[in-house]
Amino acid sequence: MLRLHTVRVGGHGYYVDDLPNGREARTGLAGESPGRWMGDGAAALGLTERVAPEAFAHVLDGRDTLSGRALPVARNRVTVAGYDLVFCAPKSVSLLHALGPTELSSAVGEGHDAAVQATAEYVARAAFGVRRSDHGHRRTLPTTGMVGGAFVH
Repeated sequence: MLRLHTVRVGGHGYYVDDLPNGREARTGLAGESPGRWMGDGAAALGLTERVAPEAFAHVLDGRDTLSGRALPVARNRVTVAGYDLVFCAPKSVSLLHALGPTELSSAVGEGHDAAVQATAEYVARAAFGVRRSDHGHRRTLPTTGMVGGAFVH
Protein backbone atom coordinates (compact mmCIF):
# COMPACT_ATOMS: atom_id res chain seq x y z
CA MET A 1 0.00 0.00 0.00
CA LEU A 2 1.20 3.54 -0.72
CA ARG A 3 0.40 6.39 1.66
CA LEU A 4 1.14 10.04 0.95
CA HIS A 5 1.95 12.69 3.56
CA THR A 6 3.18 16.25 3.21
CA VAL A 7 6.51 17.32 4.73
CA ARG A 8 6.85 20.88 5.98
CA VAL A 9 10.01 23.00 5.77
CA GLY A 10 12.16 21.96 8.72
CA GLY A 11 10.50 18.55 8.92
CA HIS A 12 13.64 16.64 8.00
CA GLY A 13 14.52 15.72 11.59
CA TYR A 14 11.98 12.93 11.74
CA TYR A 15 13.86 11.12 8.98
CA VAL A 16 17.49 11.67 9.96
CA ASP A 17 17.70 12.28 13.73
CA ASP A 18 18.33 9.47 16.20
CA LEU A 19 17.83 6.49 13.91
CA PRO A 20 18.01 3.24 15.88
CA ASN A 21 20.76 0.92 14.67
CA GLY A 22 19.81 -2.22 12.85
CA ARG A 23 21.27 -4.84 10.54
CA GLU A 24 23.59 -2.29 8.98
CA ALA A 25 25.25 -1.86 12.39
CA ARG A 26 25.45 -5.67 12.67
CA THR A 27 23.21 -5.82 15.74
CA GLY A 28 21.15 -8.68 14.27
CA LEU A 29 17.98 -6.59 14.50
CA ALA A 30 16.03 -5.22 11.56
CA GLY A 31 16.32 -1.62 12.71
CA GLU A 32 16.64 1.46 10.56
CA SER A 33 19.43 2.46 8.21
CA PRO A 34 20.54 6.05 7.57
CA GLY A 35 18.72 6.21 4.23
CA ARG A 36 19.89 6.46 0.64
CA TRP A 37 19.31 8.98 -2.13
CA MET A 38 17.14 8.02 -5.07
CA GLY A 39 15.81 9.61 -8.24
CA ASP A 40 17.21 11.29 -11.33
CA GLY A 41 17.15 14.68 -9.61
CA ALA A 42 19.28 13.38 -6.75
CA ALA A 43 21.85 11.98 -9.18
CA ALA A 44 21.91 15.30 -11.09
CA LEU A 45 22.69 17.10 -7.82
CA GLY A 46 25.51 14.66 -7.05
CA LEU A 47 23.59 13.10 -4.17
CA THR A 48 24.55 9.46 -4.02
CA GLU A 49 24.84 6.79 -1.38
CA ARG A 50 23.75 7.69 2.17
CA VAL A 51 21.50 10.58 3.06
CA ALA A 52 23.46 13.12 5.09
CA PRO A 53 21.20 15.06 7.51
CA GLU A 54 22.47 18.50 6.41
CA ALA A 55 22.03 17.74 2.69
CA PHE A 56 18.53 16.37 3.34
CA ALA A 57 17.61 19.55 5.24
CA HIS A 58 18.94 21.67 2.37
CA VAL A 59 16.89 19.74 -0.20
CA LEU A 60 13.68 20.21 1.80
CA ASP A 61 14.48 23.88 2.34
CA GLY A 62 15.15 24.56 -1.38
CA ARG A 63 18.88 25.12 -0.89
CA ASP A 64 21.95 24.01 -2.81
CA THR A 65 23.26 20.89 -1.09
CA LEU A 66 26.91 21.93 -1.38
CA SER A 67 26.87 25.66 -0.63
CA GLY A 68 23.64 25.93 1.36
CA ARG A 69 22.61 28.94 -0.76
CA ALA A 70 18.93 29.34 -1.60
CA LEU A 71 18.01 28.08 -5.05
CA PRO A 72 16.40 30.61 -7.40
CA VAL A 73 12.87 29.43 -6.68
CA ALA A 74 10.10 31.63 -5.35
CA ARG A 75 9.16 29.80 -2.14
CA ASN A 76 7.54 32.61 -0.18
CA ARG A 77 4.09 31.01 -0.47
CA VAL A 78 5.23 27.41 -0.29
CA THR A 79 4.36 25.60 2.92
CA VAL A 80 5.02 22.08 1.64
CA ALA A 81 8.70 21.19 1.30
CA GLY A 82 8.12 17.71 -0.07
CA TYR A 83 6.04 14.58 0.06
CA ASP A 84 6.54 11.44 2.10
CA LEU A 85 5.60 8.39 0.06
CA VAL A 86 5.17 5.56 2.57
CA PHE A 87 5.36 2.09 1.03
CA CYS A 88 3.67 -0.23 3.52
CA ALA A 89 4.35 -3.94 3.26
CA PRO A 90 1.74 -6.33 4.64
CA LYS A 91 2.31 -7.32 8.27
CA SER A 92 3.35 -10.84 7.31
CA VAL A 93 6.13 -9.45 5.11
CA SER A 94 7.30 -7.08 7.86
CA LEU A 95 7.41 -9.94 10.36
CA LEU A 96 9.41 -12.16 8.00
CA HIS A 97 11.88 -9.33 7.51
CA ALA A 98 12.16 -8.57 11.21
CA LEU A 99 12.11 -12.06 12.69
CA GLY A 100 13.05 -14.46 9.92
CA PRO A 101 16.38 -16.20 9.48
CA THR A 102 19.07 -14.01 7.91
CA GLU A 103 18.72 -15.48 4.39
CA LEU A 104 14.94 -15.12 4.37
CA SER A 105 15.04 -11.68 5.95
CA SER A 106 17.55 -10.50 3.35
CA ALA A 107 15.47 -11.86 0.48
CA VAL A 108 12.31 -10.21 1.83
CA GLY A 109 14.16 -6.89 2.25
CA GLU A 110 15.59 -7.08 -1.27
CA GLY A 111 12.15 -7.83 -2.72
CA HIS A 112 10.57 -4.92 -0.89
CA ASP A 113 13.42 -2.61 -1.97
CA ALA A 114 12.94 -3.64 -5.61
CA ALA A 115 9.19 -3.00 -5.39
CA VAL A 116 9.74 0.43 -3.83
CA GLN A 117 12.33 1.34 -6.48
CA ALA A 118 10.06 0.31 -9.36
CA THR A 119 7.07 2.15 -7.89
CA ALA A 120 9.09 5.30 -7.19
CA GLU A 121 10.37 5.31 -10.77
CA TYR A 122 6.81 4.98 -12.07
CA VAL A 123 5.52 7.76 -9.79
CA ALA A 124 8.41 10.03 -10.88
CA ARG A 125 7.52 9.46 -14.56
CA ALA A 126 3.73 9.58 -14.30
CA ALA A 127 2.87 11.86 -11.41
CA PHE A 128 5.57 14.50 -10.96
CA GLY A 129 5.22 17.88 -12.60
CA VAL A 130 5.56 21.60 -12.05
CA ARG A 131 2.43 23.76 -12.17
CA ARG A 132 2.70 27.10 -13.92
CA SER A 133 0.04 29.74 -14.49
CA ASP A 134 0.05 32.04 -17.49
CA HIS A 135 -2.78 34.58 -17.70
CA GLY A 136 -5.11 32.35 -15.72
CA HIS A 137 -4.28 29.18 -17.62
CA ARG A 138 -2.63 26.47 -15.60
CA ARG A 139 -0.34 23.96 -17.17
CA THR A 140 1.85 21.18 -15.89
CA LEU A 141 5.44 20.93 -17.08
CA PRO A 142 7.77 17.98 -16.67
CA THR A 143 10.39 18.09 -13.92
CA THR A 144 14.11 17.54 -14.14
CA GLY A 145 13.74 14.53 -11.89
CA MET A 146 12.78 13.34 -8.46
CA VAL A 147 15.03 13.93 -5.47
CA GLY A 148 14.24 11.47 -2.75
CA GLY A 149 15.62 10.05 0.42
CA ALA A 150 14.66 6.41 0.93
CA PHE A 151 14.39 5.34 4.58
CA VAL A 152 13.38 1.95 5.95
CA HIS A 153 11.25 2.24 9.08
